[in-house]
Amino acid sequence: MLLEAPVTPLHRVFAAPDDVADVAEGLVHHWRTPGGEYGAEWNRAPERRTAIEGFRQLRAT
Repeated sequence: MLLEAPVTPLHRVFAAPDDVADVAEGLVHHWRTPGGEYGAEWNRAPERRTAIEGFRQLRAT
C-alpha cells in the first residue's frame, strides 16, 4: 500500500481520569464526539510509562 502523504505519528497520552469521564459522559448522554486535541495529561502518567516499559522489558527476556 502506497501512501500519498506521511502518516501522522500516534502519541501515547494518559488523560486525567476526570477528563476521560467527561468525554465518556458526552458520548453516552449527548452523542457528542470529542473535538480537537487534548493536551492535558494525568499527573501520574510518568509512573504509568515507567511501569509499561518495565513490563515490556520483562516480556522481552
